[in-house]
Parts: sequence; structure tokens; C-alpha cells
Amino acid sequence: MKYQDLSIENARPYDEFVEEMNRYVESVDPETLDGEERTRYDYTKLNAHRTKRIAKTFTPSVEARAAMEAIDAAQRWTIMTEYWCGDSAQSAPIIAKLAALNSGIELTVFLRDENPTAREYFEANGSKGVPLLAAYDEEGEELFRWGPRPEEAAALVKRLKAEGEPKEKFVERAHLWYAKDRGKSIEKEIVEAARGAIRD
Repeated sequence: MKYQDLSIENARPYDEFVEEMNRYVESVDPETLDGEERTRYDYTKLNAHRTKRIAKTFTPSVEARAAMEAIDAAQRWTIMTEYWCGDSAQSAPIIAKLAALNSGIELTVFLRDENPTAREYFEANGSKGVPLLAAYDEEGEELFRWGPRPEEAAALVKRLKAEGEPKEKFVERAHLWYAKDRGKSIEKEIVEAARGAIRD
């Protein structure tokens, strides 16, 4: 399916997405929330801090810079996510840094639950969970996908789930993995995918 057929609504530049997340955290009184709403608010607040920290501390490698600069045709990168998604807070700032290395790449973000057509399409085609990065060429043809986690992190979570770890425990272990990895695996996998999508 081409990008234009996904019926995506309210796709916004990455910086606007971050601003919206921060405004939500600052404007909502968490004491008025309960149940799932309060849980998602707490996750979103934590993600806002993670996003800011990673944006400040992550610097693309020399190899990543060269690979991104080698892309000589316009591309649209779009991230499907939700504010409360912890994996997104770990990867989206890195994706944004990589996309910014090439002026021909337009990066946007859209919310999964606002876009059922896109959600159903990606889930039906093997991309379950968020975040999901999908890249398209100028004609809207898909070039590559990445997400929701780096391979090593995904394997860790899969193993912990199989061992019966409760959600809060395997989520904590996953974020410890991210902290130790410092974005290297995310950068490597996305750069490899982007390099593999370059067409002669």
C-alpha cells in the first residue's frame, strides 16, 4: 500500500509531536485521572523526560552521517506511535537525529489510535506494536520499515515474557538495556535499512 492510501490524519513534524506531548504533560492535572488514563499519563510524563534527555545526549556516528548523506532522492519517513509508548521515547529522538542529517528526508509522526486504516494495514503485514518507522519514496512506495524495538531488545523482551516475567519487570529490564546500548543498535539497524533501500 502506498503512503497516500493509508488515510493518515494529523501527521505532524516530529518537533510538533514532542511539543504536543510536553503540553499534555504540563496541562493535565494527573489527580483528575484514574485507571488507564492515569497510567498512560505517568508513562507519557516519563517519556517526555526520556525524549529530552536522549535528544541532548545522542550524537550520530561518522558512519551514520555518511550513510544518510548518501541518500540522494527525497524520502518521507513517518513514525506511528503513541505518547505513552516507552520504546518510542527511546527510538524516536534517534530517528529524528538521523533524518535531520539529510535535507531530502521529511519526518512526520502520527498517532496509531487515530488512524485505524494505517494501524490495520501494518498489523496485517507483520508490523505489530509501536513505534513503527516506515519510509517512502517520492511516489509513495514503501522503502523499508523498522520497529518496534532493536533486534536484541526484542529478543530480550520475548525471552522474559516466555519466562513469565510480569510486565513491569520486563519493561524495566528493556529500559536498562536501552540505557546501556545508548542508541547504537537503533542507529545501526535504521542506517542498514536506509542503505539497503537506496535504489540504483
